[in-house]
Amino acid sequence: MTSSKLLPEQTFPYLTVIPDRRPVQKVHRNIGQAKNAVSYRDSFSRGIPRDIQVYEWKGNQWTLLWDIPAGTKSSQMPWKIKERDNA
Repeated sequence: MTSSKLLPEQTFPYLTVIPDRRPVQKVHRNIGQAKNAVSYRDSFSRGIPRDIQVYEWKGNQWTLLWDIPAGTKSSQMPWKIKERDNA
C-alpha cells in the first residue's frame, strides 16, 4: 500500500492497517496504542490472522514502520525482538 492511499493525518502520528477490523485504517495518538491494536489480533497465541502494517507520520507522509506477516505471535512482534536485542 502506498502512502497516497492512506488517510492523511498529522495530530495522530501512527496508523495501523488491519484488514479484519472496521475501520481498516485507524490512527493512534502514540506508538503504544498502535502496538496494542496489533497485539490484540493475536488470538490465543496462534499469531495474527492477516498481514498488518504500522505507519508513522514523517515529513508530511506516512512511512512504513512495520510490515507484520500473518502468523506472527505476540512474543515475536518487531518491537519485542528489538527490545531483546538491546537488552
